[in-house]
Amino acid sequence: MAVKKQQQELRALLIEENEIIIESLSEIIRSQGFIVITHKDPGQKINLMKGGAEPAHRG
Repeated sequence: MAVKKQQQELRALLIEENEIIIESLSEIIRSQGFIVITHKDPGQKINLMKGGAEPAHRG
């Protein structure tokens, strides 16, 4: 019986107000194998860092 190793997801939280910086850094971080979560509003992401649910995106 073959044992399959569990693959760990690498996640990065990127908080930045400048859209150009967000796009550039996200691309670089994704190229290193990370799942990138981005937001412009640090207040909303503090809840995520504490283990809360991500708010629904509007727009």
